[in-house]
Amino acid sequence: MRIILTIILFGCFLVNAWAQAAIKLKTGATVEGKVIEQTKDYVKMDVFGTEITYWSDDIENIQDLGQAPTPQEQKIMINGQVVYEEYSEGPISIAAFDSPDPKSRKAIARAKLDKPGKFTLKVPAGTKQVYISAYNDKNNDKRPDKEETSFRAGNGLNTPIPISGADLNDIVLQPYK
Repeated sequence: MRIILTIILFGCFLVNAWAQAAIKLKTGATVEGKVIEQTKDYVKMDVFGTEITYWSDDIENIQDLGQAPTPQEQKIMINGQVVYEEYSEGPISIAAFDSPDPKSRKAIARAKLDKPGKFTLKVPAGTKQVYISAYNDKNNDKRPDKEETSFRAGNGLNTPIPISGADLNDIVLQPYK
């Protein structure tokens, strides 16, 4: 029995360093955290910032939950809706920018809709504010033209939308002139 448990545990120890894992203990408790180090004798985990060692004899099994996301991979979701009663044709292109200045701004998230409706933008975690705009690309040239309708959140492109680290919902983009 001890040999079988050792083989099972050895197979479970193939989790990558700093991978997310769930350890089920023989007591019935389950602990999730980041794997720091693994040997045939123990698993060392970071559990909410505290390093804890679990001995192989106390572990029933380990489930690999995948790599922990890096800060660059973590995203904040901005969910909203484009409202345009006079829509007739063409896709709606949406972008979240880091600045209101057209000369220096960078798009940090984009979305494209076939027609007005709900959208989601995924901006990097740590983003403090965004400037969201959209346009109805009637001629499909992938750039806003003067005759195409533009949309803005808030009171125009110069209105920042603050992000406090949590997902945002209910952003409404309306025609802007």
